[in-house]
Amino acid sequence: MVQLLKISNRYWITGIVILIVIFPYWFWGKFYPTQTGEWSKKTESNFDESIIPNSGWETTGDRFWTSLDFPGKQAVCLNASGGLIATKDANFTLPVRQASRAELYPEAGTLSDLFSKMAPAQVEERIKQGKPYFIGHLASNVSREGKDLFFWGENEKFLIPTKDIFSSNFPTKNIPEATVSSPSLSYANILIGLPEGVLLSDGSGVFVMSQGKLFLIRSPEVFEAMGYKWENIKQMDNYEKAFNSYLSGNLIDFNAASPNGTILKDNRGLLLVWEEKLYRLTAEEQAEYFPEQPVVETAQKNMRADCSVNSESHKAVCCVSDVDTRLNPPGYNPFLNTMEWDLSQLVRKDEVEKISWQSSININQENTLRRLGSLKNYVLYGLGILK
Repeated sequence: MVQLLKISNRYWITGIVILIVIFPYWFWGKFYPTQTGEWSKKTESNFDESIIPNSGWETTGDRFWTSLDFPGKQAVCLNASGGLIATKDANFTLPVRQASRAELYPEAGTLSDLFSKMAPAQVEERIKQGKPYFIGHLASNVSREGKDLFFWGENEKFLIPTKDIFSSNFPTKNIPEATVSSPSLSYANILIGLPEGVLLSDGSGVFVMSQGKLFLIRSPEVFEAMGYKWENIKQMDNYEKAFNSYLSGNLIDFNAASPNGTILKDNRGLLLVWEEKLYRLTAEEQAEYFPEQPVVETAQKNMRADCSVNSESHKAVCCVSDVDTRLNPPGYNPFLNTMEWDLSQLVRKDEVEKISWQSSININQENTLRRLGSLKNYVLYGLGILK
């Protein structure tokens, strides 16, 4: 029995020692996290819509983007292998642009160009396919039959279930008078919902409508980092709460792009975010069609990365230190969560085999105090001490 107790005590002591050694390492990694990402030719074609990418090539040119998850200063490094331009065999710098993700989307024209893609037949098809649609310019395609409002497509008419939803889609229009007759279209079994980009609250959280779905904004800090204003939030009525269910995976965090329907404002003017493209619009168009959508003021920052290249191993490393995701710290907005690396002088895009990158939070007083505050709130709310 004594021998068994000695063995048992030995195991307990060993376990405690392991815990003492491992726990600080685990805690350190959680407290000062490192974000990583990777792109390779082998995985490029394995696209999964359920996975939100955190890096990738821009649609044009030799620019590669990486996203940043955390506020505060951090060091970011990018590693490239294969396809290196032979002349780059020493230390040099390359340009890096920092901005919000959506601000780097390509411009696709004016608001009229978007409207041309949203004719009644096209809108009807998008509604049926569950794709985002815009009907604010099609007020003439709305009729009233008794108390019911309908949007006419090409072959079917879609019920607009409430006056609030009508007003959200047609913010500067009055509800039409009842008509004696309306187009002889069949009734669709799909309802018209709230427009893209509006901010909503059910009393317990704040959401944004994007891709026809509700996305929960994770925290007040994320809300402010997205450039939103509290006065832009619309309270949901009981019908809207029941009609727009929230799926737990739909979450807006620091690394998110501006949702569909957001209006960006930068040195180019006003830009509508729509399906990863930007459409220019005037102040008059914004006031007529999008007065309820948030206008997000944003900007860009230019910097240079220090690079070293090993031509024999065909590998290069480029780093930027003290990257701050906040343009005007300690404020969260504008929050520049994307870095766009101009690799045109470093690699041949079609020959690149692999790109990996990482971002590590700097160990400094400001980052430490902020993360201690987050840890305190996590413990207090997690244990139910604060509610």
